[in-house]
Amino acid sequence: MSGIIRDLNNGRIAVQKDQSASVYIADNSISPKMLSGAVKRYINVIAIVGTASDVSDGIADYTSIQAAHDAVTEPGVIVALSGTYTETITWSKSDLILEGAGRSTNIVGAMVSTGDYNHFRDLRLDGNFTFNAGSDGNMLRSFWHSSGSTITDNGSGNSIQGILE
Repeated sequence: MSGIIRDLNNGRIAVQKDQSASVYIADNSISPKMLSGAVKRYINVIAIVGTASDVSDGIADYTSIQAAHDAVTEPGVIVALSGTYTETITWSKSDLILEGAGRSTNIVGAMVSTGDYNHFRDLRLDGNFTFNAGSDGNMLRSFWHSSGSTITDNGSGNSIQGILE
């Protein structure tokens, strides 16, 4: 699978997956060009989460964020396509990125993080999100949060920046 996953600030993050499931990502903060001229960063695994139809069509690898989390090695990237993911997520790994498709990627339920240095972005949270004690240096950015939900930070050095609906 290869193609553009996100287009951010006139830059691109391009993903190219080879037979061994290794992935190269062109970091848009270094170069706005796709692959050519960009510094490549090696990521062990990328997991794409989508609907059952997305999985059967070969677009996605998993139908749940928890299954993708459990399969990805550190450091790694999980891309959640548009959709509603109703689940309880236990995020125990460190150095992972969970990238949604913006407000159309909706997590309904609960998410508890015990890992360090993770980055969660471009998601809508409709449930409770908790950074447990010892879960440090994480970023929760560019997210939408429903008014009936809670975000609890019991860790240290976590950065939380989002929009309350």
